[in-house]
Amino acid sequence: MGAPDYALFLWAIDPMLPQALDVTAAWGFTFKTVAFYWAKRCRASDGWHIGTGYWSRANPEQCLRGTRGSPMRLSRSVRRLVVAPVREHSRKPDEVAQSIQQLVPGPYLEMFARERRFGWDAWGNESEKFSEVPTLLQAA
Repeated sequence: MGAPDYALFLWAIDPMLPQALDVTAAWGFTFKTVAFYWAKRCRASDGWHIGTGYWSRANPEQCLRGTRGSPMRLSRSVRRLVVAPVREHSRKPDEVAQSIQQLVPGPYLEMFARERRFGWDAWGNESEKFSEVPTLLQAA
């Protein structure tokens, strides 16, 4: 998987951080930093979404960044903090995909995708779950 110069963005919840770092290495990437912190807002109010957590009540979720080779950075203006409401279970904010497109050149692949995005390949058994982009099968 991947070209000689490739960036990996991998969502990881705190209790699974060691496993996320193991997967990053197993896929041939070197962990570099946290690319994004998603500070979750409530869907229906201006309050903060508070999860259950294991030790303390959780809110932010992190997206790790790994590299293989030396991928090009397109923009220096992409911010790490994303403040967006929670949506359906495991559905990430659209702003992150947009930020990735501003940060690194394509092609783009989302593995274990929940929806299809224009300009991205999507792999996973739920890749149509929230899709608004028509597929060839839907168009037929």
